Amino acid sequence: MSTWQRLSPPAAIAPAACVRSAGFPCAACADACPNEAIELASSGAARVSAADCTSCGACIPACPTAAISGGHPDVRHTESACCLTCEQAGGATPCLVAVTPEDILSSLRATDRRIELYTANCQDCPIAPAAQVETSVAQLRGALQVAGLPHPVSHLTDVEPPARSDRSVAMNRRQLLAVLPPTPTPGPAAPAGALERRETFIGALGHRAWHPLYPRPIAASDDRGRSVCTACRACLPACPTHALSAVDLGASFELSVEPSACVGCGICVQTCPVDALALVCDRMPPNPVIARVYAAHCERCDRPLHPGETRLCTSCDSREAIAADVFKQLGW
Repeated sequence: MSTWQRLSPPAAIAPAACVRSAGFPCAACADACPNEAIELASSGAARVSAADCTSCGACIPACPTAAISGGHPDVRHTESACCLTCEQAGGATPCLVAVTPEDILSSLRATDRRIELYTANCQDCPIAPAAQVETSVAQLRGALQVAGLPHPVSHLTDVEPPARSDRSVAMNRRQLLAVLPPTPTPGPAAPAGALERRETFIGALGHRAWHPLYPRPIAASDDRGRSVCTACRACLPACPTHALSAVDLGASFELSVEPSACVGCGICVQTCPVDALALVCDRMPPNPVIARVYAAHCERCDRPLHPGETRLCTSCDSREAIAADVFKQLGW
């Protein structure tokens, strides 16, 4: 690989932070990689093939646990525009495929009137496919439209970027709320973490959201409209962002999701032993309750029954079987 193709070091995955190290079948980074540079072994963390990695950065925002490090979007400003320039066009952002709508919208200033994206000729670029770049641009335009922001987006190829007035700073709540239309429920002050920044951004947008903003799992139903969920709780420890929670209300069981914490990785869907979950995206903030199960309880100890248990839980059923065997031997 020549040096002009890769101006940034290849992505690096922290094994301790990768959920595959804990046995969960996450493939978010490999699915996002346009160059098949991420290797998924049967066990252990995902690994990046340095020989195949073009440092596009597409895997970085895809990882639900921020386990991947590499180049990050570098958003800058002129007097009236929010600008982003890829490395091949002389900028500091590896590629537009690594840029999410949140990266751009959270960097907007009150003086910004338009958004300009500068790239080299994507058709000939070895970093990432041109179609994937256009998808990122289309997602940004959709985000602006649904968020009610009038900023036009220009994707400029082989054009000299304008002089920058300064470099952008981390998201500031006052800045963000200044460019967003009024909302009755502004978010809290912006913290440093990626997940916390997302929560702040969602809070500032209020009910204005675009398609990828609210991914969430949903529970399947049978032909009688009853949830297929068995209240086994297998999905809870599998969620890498702790977006799922469960409450046992005695006569019923509720499985809920925190919309701002769900990143749509799909690990809960893969973990569910009865295929009761599917992943969807909502344009509006969803009902946090995924499933409400009026589960049967053990006739003896009143504990909720788990999959495969019918009249009695496993413990009580074992005791009953032992007692029955003793009575049989005694001839009772």
